Amino acid sequence: MIVLDPGHFYVLERLDGTPDQNPVKLLFVKRFGDKYPKNELPIYSGTTSQEVLRALHDRACYLHNQIPCWETRISIPLLGAVIWLYERRAARRHGRQAPSYHQAISQPEICSSKSASKCPRCGIAIPQEPLNLEVGASGMCSICGWNFLWDGTRWTPRDTRWWKRTAGN
Repeated sequence: MIVLDPGHFYVLERLDGTPDQNPVKLLFVKRFGDKYPKNELPIYSGTTSQEVLRALHDRACYLHNQIPCWETRISIPLLGAVIWLYERRAARRHGRQAPSYHQAISQPEICSSKSASKCPRCGIAIPQEPLNLEVGASGMCSICGWNFLWDGTRWTPRDTRWWKRTAGN
C-alpha cells in the first residue's frame, strides 16, 4: 500500500495483474473547514470508511460461503461491529439518530420475493429457491452471519456449534 494523502488517498497492491495495469486506488472524501481540523486543500469527493467496511463485510460472507473457516466466520460480526461504531459516530456528528447494528450493516433487501423466508436471528430475507444448489449446500446470512443448510425445499438453520466443526481447519 502506498499512502498518497494520509487518511484520504491510497494506492493498493494489485494481485494477479501485469505491471502495465492501472493501480487500484482508494479515495476517501476529503472536506475542508472548521468541522474538519487538520484537513488541508485540495478537497475531493470519495467514499467513506463505512462503505469500504461494508464491501469487506460482503467479501468475508462470500469467502466464508466459498471455503468456510472459523477465522472468516468470526470476522463477519466483528466487521459489522466496526461499521456500526462508525455509523454511530457519524450520526452523533451530524445530529441524526444512531442506527441499530442491523440498520448500520444492512444493504437493500437481499430478496424481494414474497416467498422468501427470513433469517431467524436478524429477520433479513433469505432466497427461498437458490439456483443450482444441491441438498446439503450451506449458506450464510450476509447481515448477521447465521449459517443455513439447503434441504432441497428451504433453508434450515445449521448446527450453531460451528466452532467445534471448524476448530481443526
